[in-house]
Amino acid sequence: MKKVLITGGAGFIGSNLAEQFIQNGWDVTLLDIKKDPKNIEEFVDKVEYVQMDVRSTDLGEFFREIGPNGIIHLAAVSRVLWCEERQEECLSINVNGTRNVLNSAAKLQDKPWVIFSSSREVYGNQNMFPVKETYNRYPVSVYAKSKCTGEDIIRNYANEKGLMAIILRLSNVYGNERDIPDRVIPKFIIRALQGKKITIYGRNKFFDFTFVSDAISAIIKASEKIENFDERTIDVYNICTGKPTRLEELAEMISDKVGISVDVKYMKQQQYEVRHFYGDNTKAHKYLGWETRWNIENGLQHTVNRYKRFLEVL
Repeated sequence: MKKVLITGGAGFIGSNLAEQFIQNGWDVTLLDIKKDPKNIEEFVDKVEYVQMDVRSTDLGEFFREIGPNGIIHLAAVSRVLWCEERQEECLSINVNGTRNVLNSAAKLQDKPWVIFSSSREVYGNQNMFPVKETYNRYPVSVYAKSKCTGEDIIRNYANEKGLMAIILRLSNVYGNERDIPDRVIPKFIIRALQGKKITIYGRNKFFDFTFVSDAISAIIKASEKIENFDERTIDVYNICTGKPTRLEELAEMISDKVGISVDVKYMKQQQYEVRHFYGDNTKAHKYLGWETRWNIENGLQHTVNRYKRFLEVL
């Protein structure tokens, strides 16, 4: 049975990804800093859960004990705002934590492959769309800068230590109540269900929203691709729908699906926020064999339904 280690495994993407690896017959180990991982309660008996900080000096020994075939590195301070408010912590976890993960992996006799969860934030504000992987990176936030540095660390270890690695630049993943409530779609949905105003920071902003099942599928496809490589490789892929959605349109769709008329309030955009993005996913389609199956309409309907049931239980 092949072994996969998922750092940040109790988070939104990590918990959903773990379920898919379990279904695919993998031996799954989840590493996360959380003491009370609620996201994995439904299947905690089917995985090994280890509470550990990715910056820990014990990480190398832990890697030697489990001997993973592959590592999905998701652990990070994952909100742009949080990184602005806690810059030192953000850089410590996102940069030093990533370096510790790669260093620990590189020291293993049987080196595991690594898939790194990056972000469309690394592109910053582009002028040409859809954005391709070959475009220059223009990070405007501390979070984006930490992800750029993380990508560079991955490349260095692939080139110098012989690790096989894939970088996935995920774009605004959403889909169920395991998500961080303060992110765009969860926040819009929760406020709409509560009959409160939706706040949008800046006008005419648009982004590329990716349903969680599609994001998980992309990670699985990347793991299958890298499993079949017998020599060092490093590559990067956009994981996105390739279609933009304006935030005003997003608020209207959510209002319609919730069945409540919701007012929108506009606030000034922060300097560290990206104004617009949608990406080109041709490369992932061609080389990973990945396809997006959820459009924004279907994805939002599913997500709204999940939050309705979730909030009724609370």
